[in-house]
Amino acid sequence: MSASWYKFRYIDTKGNRKTERLKAKSMRLAKQYITSRNYNLVSIRKVYAIEKHLLKFKKTKIFKILFQPKLTRNEVYWLTKELYGFLDSGLPLLDAIYALKGFSTSSRYQKTLNSIIQEIENGKQLSDALENFPTSFPRYYIIAVKSGENVGHLSQSLKSNADTINWVNINRTKIVQATIFPIISFIMMVTSFIVSLRVLVPYFMKVLRQMRVEPPFITARMFELNVFLTKNGGLILIGINACLMLIALLASNKKTGYYLERVIVKLPIYGQLYIYFMSTYLAQILTLLINQRYSILNSFLLCKNLFNGPFFNKEMETIHNKIKKGYSMGQCFDESILFPRFMAQLIKDGEKTGTLDSKMSAISELYKARLENQVEWVFKMISPAYLLFTIGVTIFFIYAFFWPVWSLYF
Repeated sequence: MSASWYKFRYIDTKGNRKTERLKAKSMRLAKQYITSRNYNLVSIRKVYAIEKHLLKFKKTKIFKILFQPKLTRNEVYWLTKELYGFLDSGLPLLDAIYALKGFSTSSRYQKTLNSIIQEIENGKQLSDALENFPTSFPRYYIIAVKSGENVGHLSQSLKSNADTINWVNINRTKIVQATIFPIISFIMMVTSFIVSLRVLVPYFMKVLRQMRVEPPFITARMFELNVFLTKNGGLILIGINACLMLIALLASNKKTGYYLERVIVKLPIYGQLYIYFMSTYLAQILTLLINQRYSILNSFLLCKNLFNGPFFNKEMETIHNKIKKGYSMGQCFDESILFPRFMAQLIKDGEKTGTLDSKMSAISELYKARLENQVEWVFKMISPAYLLFTIGVTIFFIYAFFWPVWSLYF
């Protein structure tokens, strides 16, 4: 007799309501298993065939991204910080997560913790449970947790994650505060330009023609642009959407995405921020792994998928293969076309002096500081750039609309 899957709801020994699936040869044997675990059975039924396919779909990444609950950054930070505190004080992992349930009554928070608790009770590690929530816990977070579990320093990994999340949240808040006003102003200016193009320009042209006055150059060009957009606006929108779809397809493909990311890295300001960001995170994770006595080869194997970019993945795979062949870590970074040369020099010095862990920590702090300085410079440039842009738009509108009226008046 072949075994079948059964779905049952029960109340566990701690009074929590849960749902599980069990494979058994008969319902009687399934009930015996539930009784042996001292569960209070609520209901049990046989799993339908369609539910098996849905269960497979729930394990896919797209389901996890679209349908799994997403925690806010602050919730992830406080969860990590408090979990570190509980584990550091000697509380077992499962008891610590149960204790965290009282920190928020949010349904998504409770659903996330219940899922993590269920996975751990079924014998899985914390990192495996967190992988079910990719929108809440980024890859660097899961990699750090996984390394801590493998070497028995989970609390240290959680502390590192809490510090990283706090740093990201602070800088993200700075970016939002510095850019929200210019973005709103830019949207208002673009809206004003579109209204002017579609409403004011045709009206001005009509009035000026009736008065037999030659329109200014900019006003005439804006009228021609309005006529062109009226005739070909639909085709232009289709072309823009087609270009965006093409870029998305190129980015999703490993081969074309590799070259696209290489182009992005070469961009003047964004490319430098991109490299500093990756160097900071990679050095921080490697520092954690080296301090936990993780092997260099396994460290790079773990960090291969730290970011989604195919260029980064290819570089990390190349470094991993070279280390496997006997190359030093400094040589690999020196030959890399992604990471800065100074980073390779510091790694070489660390290997020569036996202070690789402290050098990696210094690299992390160095490029974190450079990243922050670069971001601060961008913030400082926003105000003058926005001022120049506003002056240019004002002059444009004065010349296009007020100059003809001024000329007629005099």
